[in-house]
Amino acid sequence: MIQWCLYIRQQSSKAYEALQQSGCIHLPSERTLKHCSHCMKAELGISVDVDLQLARAANLSSSADTDKLVFILLDEIHLKENLVFNKHSGEMVGFVDLGSINNHLLDCEDSLQSEASSPNLANAMMSFMIRGIFSDLRFPYTHFLCSSINGEQLFQIFWKAVYRLERMIFKVLNESVSKALTLTGGAEVEETTKFNLMFDQFFDMLNVTNFTKGTHSQIFPTPIPSQR
Repeated sequence: MIQWCLYIRQQSSKAYEALQQSGCIHLPSERTLKHCSHCMKAELGISVDVDLQLARAANLSSSADTDKLVFILLDEIHLKENLVFNKHSGEMVGFVDLGSINNHLLDCEDSLQSEASSPNLANAMMSFMIRGIFSDLRFPYTHFLCSSINGEQLFQIFWKAVYRLERMIFKVLNESVSKALTLTGGAEVEETTKFNLMFDQFFDMLNVTNFTKGTHSQIFPTPIPSQR
């Protein structure tokens, strides 16, 4: 019941308020819903509390090996530029935050471009969701505030998430992981790499008519040589 109320409230606050005032159904107050939706302290990046919650959601202690096969979905959500005060940490939330390493690189770039640069406000959020391949697991794992993000910044964030998931006994299967296994593991992981690519081709097939078309439709399918 609480999950349904949270869903309706998220879709339309006016609709939820109208249902609550109609009296045809008894609904929890918005304060009660806020306590349920804020049971954990929201924070950017990857945290131990989220790892523990993911382990409980996936029931790792008694789940089968096939239920531990997952893949990572990346989604960019556009936000309105604004600052919000976090009463738990005492900080203003709304600036670009891509992790400690990427933040230092961004500060270095800004200092080189202009002598007096102000912090950038985020207008988008990069969200990572964990989906089970043989299970119904759907878990929003982590998110980062950004204004624009490139491959170098995403590389460090993505592989940190993969490392944390693998340490929790999950097995992340996608094309990027397969390439990394090939480069680092050699012949010993050849069969595992083929198994990963099978799932990557399967998800390509959901959007195109054949595997070849899925490959050719990618942006920049071959590296662009540098001009001398």
